[in-house]
Amino acid sequence: MVIRDGELIIFSMISHWDVMMYLIAIKTLYRQLGRGKIVVLNDGSLKNTDLSLIREHVRPREIIHISDVRTGPCPSGACWERLLCIADLVPDAYVLQLDADSLVIKEMPEVEEYIRNKRSFALGQIFLGQEIYPMSYVSSEMRKKGTDYVEHVAEMNFDQLEGFEDMKYSKSSACFAGFAKGSFDRTDVEDFSSRMESLLGKRWHEWGTEKVTSNFIVANTPGSAILPFPQYVSYYAKPEIDYEDSNYLHFTGTHRFKNGFYIRMARQAVRDLLYSHLENLYSHPASSGPHRVNKHFQDMPPQKSGAPNPPIDPGVRG
Repeated sequence: MVIRDGELIIFSMISHWDVMMYLIAIKTLYRQLGRGKIVVLNDGSLKNTDLSLIREHVRPREIIHISDVRTGPCPSGACWERLLCIADLVPDAYVLQLDADSLVIKEMPEVEEYIRNKRSFALGQIFLGQEIYPMSYVSSEMRKKGTDYVEHVAEMNFDQLEGFEDMKYSKSSACFAGFAKGSFDRTDVEDFSSRMESLLGKRWHEWGTEKVTSNFIVANTPGSAILPFPQYVSYYAKPEIDYEDSNYLHFTGTHRFKNGFYIRMARQAVRDLLYSHLENLYSHPASSGPHRVNKHFQDMPPQKSGAPNPPIDPGVRG
């Protein structure tokens, strides 16, 4: 994979269990964008073999260890280091946040447009997540649901924030988001976090509050947008959505392996990467140098219904 730098950073937080998925995710994304510095946040679980594999495949500009990220007044863990890293990077570059459990299936003209025009974006969700709303409306609608999940509790209490009448929000997803250069900084994150913690107390340290903050940052950035749904979508195995026709897919943990869909789409993505690599190899034999191809993905038979999931190996190096 040829890395082309520029004022674009593709950023991901990776764990030991994510490495194979991440390699497929970043390669399918890079195949479409064709540029960007790759920066990885090690959540502390990556082994030396994981780090070597990541360096061999994608040559990241930097691998940051989670212990080197200062959280200040914000919570620690629960992806907060991820958002704070982005806050430290975004003054100097457009930052594209990519979760490891992602697949890019087709061209992404909207993402290309938002990057080119320096607009932030987030991934849409089904409920209150397909456009940017007044914060007061979201707070009112979430009170009708009456759930106790901390993300929802935070959204119910938005109308307790000073100045909420002039703020915006979208119940989008932080798993695939773009942050325009200079759109926010660490003080913006710390200020919102402190204000929300004053309302929710210790609950603000629970899983899900980093997502709320990321959504708030994007929604209140001038010119920001929500990616069109369901061209860009999280996989919830809903029969009414034709996921195979999507451009980008996020495979959320609860539903990731339902119906064998991720395995099937990942295998196809690896095949496409492999064939593209071989096509390039034969088109430029003099400059290609030695390459290794994983035989496991050549002439791979389709997976039988009910069969155990095979191991996923990205299969394309360099």
